[in-house]
Order: sequence, then structure tokens, then C-alpha cells
Amino acid sequence: MILDLMKRMHLINSFLSLGNLSSDSESEKHKKRIFIEMNLAGVLIGLILTIIFFKQNHPQASMVSLILAVLFVFAIFHLTTTGNINSSHYISFVTLLFCPAIGQWILGGYVASGGLMIWGISAPMGALFFQGTKQAVTQFFGYIIVSASVILLEQFFPSPWARTSTSFSF
Repeated sequence: MILDLMKRMHLINSFLSLGNLSSDSESEKHKKRIFIEMNLAGVLIGLILTIIFFKQNHPQASMVSLILAVLFVFAIFHLTTTGNINSSHYISFVTLLFCPAIGQWILGGYVASGGLMIWGISAPMGALFFQGTKQAVTQFFGYIIVSASVILLEQFFPSPWARTSTSFSF
């Protein structure tokens, strides 16, 4: 029993260390491990939202959530094959920035989606942890631009699929 648990823990640690290069510092290895853990959480959230939106008969929002999960898997795959956390983080940044924005528009706007676009702020926060202040400030301005664009889009081009559900709210 304990031996089986130790084998499972070793397997999990091996998976979380896939992106590590022999030339990486301990700090870099730690960042890559956390990056994989965060993206796995994003995959799980994306899949859960896919099921929720599908059950609520929102196939377009369900597809955006599924794309979110797939792009997070791609970011993990990219990290594990290249070992480059900067380009992998960029993939996650674009995913976190645009999937919530598109999902908010599809669901009918800020109020109808429960403020889904707010999740996009996690992209600059991730940049602050993984890449530093300069990159985080740049990504924060990108978040502001995308948020403002989505608000304008909602005003002038309302979503043709928007339906408000009272049974579930974020």
C-alpha cells in the first residue's frame, strides 16, 4: 500500500518535472512545476465549464471553454517539449486573455456572463510571477484594451446567442 502510494507520488513528480532542463536553476525548475500545476487547474476548470455550459444549452460558450482547456494542454505540451517557459507562458496568456473575453460576449455581456472577463486578469498576474514586472505591466495594458474592446463589442454588436440563465451564476 505505502509502496504503491510512493510509486504514484514519483509518477506525479516526474510528470510535473517534464519541462525541466539540466541547465535550469532550482528557481526555474520551481517556476516550471508551478506553471504546469496552474495549467492543469486551467484544464480542469475549462472542462468543468464545458460541461456546465453544455448542460445549460450554451454550445458556443461550451466550445470556448473546451478551447480554453485544449490550449492549456498545448501550453503544457509546449513546455515539456521545448523547456521554454517564456513562450509557454505567452500561449497561456493569450488563452487567459481571449477565451474569457469571447465567452463573455457569447453569453450576452458582463452582467449575463457574471463578469467572466474578470478571469482575464490572471494573465498579467501570472506574468508578474513568471516573467517580471515589465512584462506584467505590458500584459495588464493588453488586458485593459481587450476588456474595453469587449465592452464596446457588446454595445454595438450584441451576441446572437445570448440567453440569460437563472439556474447558474458565476
